[in-house]
Amino acid sequence: MAQSAAYRPTFTELWSVEIIRLKEAREGPLVDEAEVRRARSMTQSDVGRICIRAQLLCQRLGYTAQQHSLVRRLRWVLGGWILAALMVGAGMAHTALVLGGPQVNVIRAWFIVLGIPTLGLIIWLIGGIYHWMRPHAQPFFAERWRWVVQKIGRGADTALLVSALVSVFQQQRLSFWWMSCMHHLFWVVALLTTTLRLWFLLAFQRYYFQWESTLFDAERFVQFAQWASAGLRLLGVSAPDAAFIRLSDGLSVLPPAGHALWASWLLASVLVYGLLPRVIALGVSGWVWQRRVRTVQLDMRRSDWAQLRARLSPDIQGVGIDAPSPPDRVPVQKPEASRQVTAQQPTLVVGMELAPDSACTQEQWPDHWRWWGAVDDRAQRQALLSHLQAHPPSHLIMLCDGRQTPDRGLMAWLVEVAGYVPNESIMIEMSLVQPPDHTHSKQAWRQRLEAAGLMHYYFSWTALYDALAQGEEDTP
Repeated sequence: MAQSAAYRPTFTELWSVEIIRLKEAREGPLVDEAEVRRARSMTQSDVGRICIRAQLLCQRLGYTAQQHSLVRRLRWVLGGWILAALMVGAGMAHTALVLGGPQVNVIRAWFIVLGIPTLGLIIWLIGGIYHWMRPHAQPFFAERWRWVVQKIGRGADTALLVSALVSVFQQQRLSFWWMSCMHHLFWVVALLTTTLRLWFLLAFQRYYFQWESTLFDAERFVQFAQWASAGLRLLGVSAPDAAFIRLSDGLSVLPPAGHALWASWLLASVLVYGLLPRVIALGVSGWVWQRRVRTVQLDMRRSDWAQLRARLSPDIQGVGIDAPSPPDRVPVQKPEASRQVTAQQPTLVVGMELAPDSACTQEQWPDHWRWWGAVDDRAQRQALLSHLQAHPPSHLIMLCDGRQTPDRGLMAWLVEVAGYVPNESIMIEMSLVQPPDHTHSKQAWRQRLEAAGLMHYYFSWTALYDALAQGEEDTP
C-alpha cells in the first residue's frame, strides 16, 4: 500500500473515511467546501487531508456521535460475552463432578471439561491455516457478525456504519484476529471459572474417583491416562502410574490420598491442556491485533481517492464547468449545546463578500467591537481562517449584504467560519434593499440560514443590539 510517512491514520479515522466513501457512493458527492479548506490548512499529507475531511463530515452529519454510541453498545455485548463464559465454565465444572453424585467417573469428567474447548482450539488452528493460505478471504462469521451489530445498534444509519466497520476490518485484515481474540477470551474466562469451581467443590466436599467403561478394558484406560499425563509429567506435576490406574476401577478401595491424586490430576489437566493453550493463543492474537491496529494504512492506489486527492490539493484549481451541479443541498452546522452571548463580550465583525457600496455604520458600535474588514477573495478567506484558528473570538458577527442571493456557496462559507468560534451572529444589512424586495429577500435568507443551522440571524442592528442586551440579562 502506498502510504504517506508524514501521517499515520488511526482505526477510527479509517472508519470515518469508509463511512463517507460509502455514503458518497450511494448518494453522490457531499457538499464539503468548508471541510476541504480546513483539511488543506491542517496538514500537507494527502492521507491526512482525506482523514480530516472525513472526520469533519462525520461530525457535521452526526455520524461521530453514532460511532461512539455503537462502540458503547459493543462494550455491553462484550460484557454479556464474558458473562456467558462464566456461566459455561461453572456449568462444565458442575456437570463434571455433580452429574454422577459422589462417585466421579474420571474419564467422563476429563472429556466434559476439556472436550469442547479442545475441539474449538483445533477448529481455530485450522481456520488460522486457512487464513494464512488465503489472507483476503472473507471470514465465515463476517455476515453473522454484521447481523448482530445491526441488531444491537438500531438507527437510520446503523447499516451504513456497520458496513463501513466490517469493510475496514476486511481491508486491514483484522477480522480473523478480532474473532480470535473474542474466541480465546471466552474460553480463557470459561476455563478459569471451571478451574476455580472445581477447586471449590473438591475442597469442601468429598468425591470418590474411579474409572468405568463397558466398551474398553483396563489396559485401554491405562494407555489413555498415561498419554494424558505425559504433558503433566513434563511440567513436574504428579500423575498416577499404571498400577494405581488399574486400582481405580471402582472394585478396589482407594485410600483418601488416591482420590486426592485424581482430583489434582483433573485440576492440572484443565490448567495445562485447557487454560494454558488458550492464554497463549489469546496473547498471540491480542498482540497481532494490536500490531495491525497500530499500523493500519489507507490504500492511496484505490481509484476512489483519485478525484478526491486532486480536489484536496491546494495547487490544483478547477476552471470552468467540468460536471453538472449536484443537488442543491445546504451544508448543516452542528447545533449548539448552549449560547451565552452578552453585549460586553469581545466581538469581531467581518464583512462576508460585501459589495463596494455596502454601508457599514461603525459609529453605533460599542467600543469593544473590532472591525476585521470585508473578506472576498481566497487570500482574504485564508487569512481570516488562520486568525480564527489561532485566536478565536468569543463572539463573531458576520455582516452580509441583503441584496446578495443566499446561495449554497455563501452558506457553506458562513457555516465554515461559524465552526471556528463558540458564538456567532449573522447580520443581514437590508438598508440598500429596495422596499418591494424586502419580504422576498428576508424569506430567502431566513430559509437558507435555518436550513444551515445558523439560527442567530438579524435583519437590523437594533434587533441585534436588543438580542445581545437580552442575553446579558439572561446570563447568570
